[in-house]
Amino acid sequence: MMQSCNRRWDSYMNYIIAFMLSSAISVAVADDALPPTSTQDSVFHFPALHYQNEIVSKDVIGPHVSTTLPSPSRFWTAAPMTDRNLNPNRSSWLVALRDLIESEDDKLLNWTGLPGAMYTYPLTNTMSTVRILGGWSNSMFVNPSVENSTAPCCSRDVCHPLPACTPPGCCRESHIDLSDNSTMRSFSNDSRLGVPRMCCNPADWSDVAYPSSAVRDMHSRTSRSFNLRLEALFARLDHIVNNSILPVLVLDNVDYMFVDNATVGKYGQNMAPSNYSLYSEYISEILSNMVSRYGRNETSKWWYRIGTEPNTRPGHWGDTNEHYNTMYDYVANAIVNVIGPDALVGPGNFCPFYEPGTGCNRSIRGGGLNATVQPIMEHLCHGHNAATGGWGSPVRFLGSSFYGSDGMEGCTRGEGCGYNPANAALAGQGLQYLQHLNASKLGTVPLQFMEYGTLTNAYTRVSAEPGAFGGAWTVASSIQAAANGVSRVFHWKLFDNVDTPVNSTPNSTQRRLYYSNAFVAAAARKVFADADHAQILQTESAETLAKPTGSTMRSPGNLSASAMGAWSQDATIFSLMASVFATHKNASAQTVSKFRFSCGTVAERTGRAAADACEGSYGATGLYLTRERSPYDVILQEAQQNNWTRFNDGEVYSLGGMLNSAGQAALPQRAARYLGLQRDLFTPSQLPTDVVHVECSAGNCELSLTATPPTVIAVRIDVTRRTQ
Repeated sequence: MMQSCNRRWDSYMNYIIAFMLSSAISVAVADDALPPTSTQDSVFHFPALHYQNEIVSKDVIGPHVSTTLPSPSRFWTAAPMTDRNLNPNRSSWLVALRDLIESEDDKLLNWTGLPGAMYTYPLTNTMSTVRILGGWSNSMFVNPSVENSTAPCCSRDVCHPLPACTPPGCCRESHIDLSDNSTMRSFSNDSRLGVPRMCCNPADWSDVAYPSSAVRDMHSRTSRSFNLRLEALFARLDHIVNNSILPVLVLDNVDYMFVDNATVGKYGQNMAPSNYSLYSEYISEILSNMVSRYGRNETSKWWYRIGTEPNTRPGHWGDTNEHYNTMYDYVANAIVNVIGPDALVGPGNFCPFYEPGTGCNRSIRGGGLNATVQPIMEHLCHGHNAATGGWGSPVRFLGSSFYGSDGMEGCTRGEGCGYNPANAALAGQGLQYLQHLNASKLGTVPLQFMEYGTLTNAYTRVSAEPGAFGGAWTVASSIQAAANGVSRVFHWKLFDNVDTPVNSTPNSTQRRLYYSNAFVAAAARKVFADADHAQILQTESAETLAKPTGSTMRSPGNLSASAMGAWSQDATIFSLMASVFATHKNASAQTVSKFRFSCGTVAERTGRAAADACEGSYGATGLYLTRERSPYDVILQEAQQNNWTRFNDGEVYSLGGMLNSAGQAALPQRAARYLGLQRDLFTPSQLPTDVVHVECSAGNCELSLTATPPTVIAVRIDVTRRTQ
């Protein structure tokens, strides 16, 4: 029976916020993943798990969560790609497979690209194409016939769309009237005024659509009153499709020509089309051209996402819920008509409406569950479809963004509230809540974090956290997400170019230093190999860690240990990836974490008794990440010793963000040392028994991990080879 879409989550969210922002954060797993069907206020219990010196894994996490993760080696192999990165200059982000092999990065990452590809983005087989049709906040001149023709426009002010502007371009300055469509010139003298004029392309020059008539009123336009810059579209998409990367085609910022009163928000044009039928015709023609170019068999595999964070008014979306719903109906109908009834279409990834302390969970910002997310989902569940006249719209997947950050409302900076992995559990539960608004329709659709990573640190500076802390956070938060139904995350940047941190020359000719999120993805590929699913084991500790001497942090951080494990197809290898993580970056207490697994799978697949298959002690081969072994943490330490850091804050950043000019100048000469550290980090070896110890008895095994946070291990245990 369909559950009502009208249940409110106010009491649930208020409780979550109060719980997570309490002075002593007890992290555990909720009794129930979803709000009750009753509309009455309810109390949700989060029992704390108290341990002293050990953290012991539970056999199951709880009755409400998933205990398996499908395709563990693929969980981290998706990424977003945005507007001007989708340019015809493929060397700005793709790496030639030949160069990947010559640098031996293919062995480092266990990644040889995708079938039939000549170029690759390391560790990525799926890519979302954000703003691929245009609607950008400023313009870039695009000439696909010239490899390096993409150039930014001169300033934000001159890049707004101009009335009756027709390509190839036009100019604008506040003191010059250019309504006569003067041709584009760059820093040329205006013969009428005798003064220099700064000119560049307007924002709509990057749009795939441009008007074929001078009529500006969308409601007055007749069918097919637009032209297409197909060469610009294919220049952005070819390098993805032709290298076997699966696109998530994002149809978000509406092209300027379809909007009477275009508004430029933080990320570009953010209003709905003024004529939905005309815009639907445009989308249909775009899709038909894609089918002709890439084939129906290929385009039927793509995902089609309508929008990006539609609950971020006035960010990605500046219009109303009703206008988003109407646009969704028309665009989804166009997709289904062209691609087919089984087209993989879904709404934009929602900005976090479940994370405590973030703006998007507050109705006053227009992004809260009750103000935006639920009304949109109500419509998609069973609202009147403006395009078809029926009820509801197709939804084949649901997504959200998820970020870790030290800066959260109501939490003192440095306390690490926003890095708490339990927030990822809330994120998954939020998506599960949306599923259960219409369980018969949405109950089995995949849930994904379509933007995932870290944002700002305690000093409000953006950091991808490429060191050990970021790696441990990645594993810990991913396990929490997977335990609550999330099947995949879309990572951001994976590496820096060692020779030129500012990326001024093509990646394919440079040496690359990989972030800790790339380490996690590569380690998963190496240890899980052919495993089709992983068992999730985790525990959380309310044990507080002593503050280091001289620490300015107000309170100690929470410690968590979590892991996922899987058997190989022949049941001879048990693989495990684990994280020991503390929300405070300067927590230093050594812990012993214990993870248990059963050899029942061996018995099932081989017919041998589990007790005979696993008995005694075993060694573990694999990879492990600590601050001492992390190239980025070592670079920070050496940069501090030589006064090479941009900021005196002790934080790890990307190379360009961490090193001042002197540090960047010294980097190429020191690169061999850092690349050597990276090679050791990514190369499997026998792990010391004082770090990892495996003991089995009567068919049950226990892996003990002695570590100081932050630590990540990824190991393989051969149960056919006992050490004693």
